[in-house]
Amino acid sequence: MAHVPQRAFGAAYYALKAVAAADPDDAGVNVAGEREWQARRLPEELREKNMRPNNHPKKG
Repeated sequence: MAHVPQRAFGAAYYALKAVAAADPDDAGVNVAGEREWQARRLPEELREKNMRPNNHPKKG
């Protein structure tokens, strides 16, 4: 767990990118599975807020 909650988003996002890069042909399915795995590990009260599709680190 990150010592600053906002930093956890970057690690989760990087994990999704790594899963996609590992098998580009099945990236969509694999990324969806990784997101589900991540979501199951979040406390329920944080899950909806933190796992929205548009809730990812801004590029820049």
